This record gives sequence, C-alpha cells and structure tokens, in this order.
Amino acid sequence: MRRYIYLLVGLLSLTIFFELGYFVKSGPTTFDSTVAQWFKSHRTPGEIQWAQIFSALTTPVLLFILLCIVLLFRQYWTDSWLLIDFIPLGFLVGGAAVATLSKLLFDRLRPGVGLATQFELDPSYPSSHVAFVAITGGCLLLLYSGRRALTLLVVMLVTVLMAVDRLVLGAHWFSDVVGSIFMATGLFYLSKFCEESLEERARVT
Repeated sequence: MRRYIYLLVGLLSLTIFFELGYFVKSGPTTFDSTVAQWFKSHRTPGEIQWAQIFSALTTPVLLFILLCIVLLFRQYWTDSWLLIDFIPLGFLVGGAAVATLSKLLFDRLRPGVGLATQFELDPSYPSSHVAFVAITGGCLLLLYSGRRALTLLVVMLVTVLMAVDRLVLGAHWFSDVVGSIFMATGLFYLSKFCEESLEERARVT
C-alpha cells in the first residue's frame, strides 16, 4: 500500500511541475516580479559575493559528475549489482534528463541580467542549481535511511538556502525554484516506488 502512495505523490508532484511550467512560460507572474524586485532592492554586496561562491560550488554539472563517481564507486566497493542498487543513480540521471528537457520545452526567459557567474544564457525554468541540490539530498535519503529525520532536515535547509541564493543573484524567478522542488520531489517518490516494488518482488520470490 505504501508504495502506491509513493507513486501517487510522485506523479502528482511531477504534474504540478509541468503544469506550473506551462503556466509561467509566457512570462513572470505578479508574485514572481514582486519577489524579484524585493531581492534586488534588499541584497547587499556581501550577500551577493557569498551567493556567487555558493552557486559556483554547487554548479549542476559539477554535482552531477561528483554524484556519478560516488554512486558508481559505491557499487564497485560493495560489489552489489542488483537492479535495486542502481535506483539512486537512476534518480540522478533521470533528474538531469528532466531538468534539461524541461528547459528546452518551456524555454522561459530569465529575470534579465542577473549576478550569477554560470549558465546565464540557458532557459530559466526549472532552476538546475536548486534541482540538483535537492536531488543530491534525495540520493542521500535513498542510500542512508538510518538517520532519515536528520538527513531530511539538512536536505531541506540546504535546498532552501540554494533557492534563496538564486533569488539573491537574480538568476531565477521564484516559480523556477518552486518548480525545481516539485520536480525533485516527484522523481524522488517515483524512485521510492521503484525501490519498494523491487523489495516486494524479492520478498515474494
């Protein structure tokens, strides 16, 4: 029963992600513009500098490569090649594919000239930085279930910090970062559904 709840939550989250993308692709909402203007008028040079450093350290391509290396090394080290062991890697690759294809699909313009140092010219929706930070956290939740509450708290905190980072730099609209969170959440719960299904099949056989 629990796995079907995972499936429902995953599909619902991805539906919201795509619906939001179609809703905002034509331009920013009033709330988007209000949030962007607030951050623009309240950010300080020090906050901008720290945000640029944080963004540089969490570049999506860098996170993707590092996670791939870690996950593949883990498979080699544990010498376990069951299908269920590849779910975190599938979650990572799936997230990269959905984020990239969604940018091409929605082709949303960014909020003008921001202060970010990377990927200024690619489409705005979703935010790859926020998505990959959330996906990284999701991989940790899939791999290490012993301290789930603490891991979830850290994942949520870092994801929120990254969302604020992108808004401080003027690199994304508010709806971009919200969409990224829905995307990562949907793929995470679909991964949990696959994990539970494979575990159930192993118990039956």
